[in-house]
Amino acid sequence: KGVDFTVEQEQKIMMERLKRRRKELGYSYQDLANLTQMSKSTLQRYETGGIKNIPLSKLDVLSQALETSREWLMGWDEKKEASSASRQSDGFFRLKKGLEPYQLSEEDADFLIAVFEAHKQKNT
Repeated sequence: KGVDFTVEQEQKIMMERLKRRRKELGYSYQDLANLTQMSKSTLQRYETGGIKNIPLSKLDVLSQALETSREWLMGWDEKKEASSASRQSDGFFRLKKGLEPYQLSEEDADFLIAVFEAHKQKNT
């Protein structure tokens, strides 16, 4: 049987894990803002408890950008690393975000990702 935490304890765990994982990956608030399309101030408030209820959709975006699972961020799972399938989609997530400054069409971005995937498979 698992341990039951209060809502406040769960929020504290999530705040600590968001901050720890961001720092482990060497991301500044600006880096994470660029990956998630969230503002730096929103991200800071998530980490400090200024915003207590993070929408599920935002939690999913954060877990992808931080290369972990939403369950780990919430303190429901001790396994920090996302599954290999999830890591692969996270890599595409980051690649697609990295292409945004070039203002490519969705079709062109998908093409470049397909080229990247083909190159990756060729070299493994």
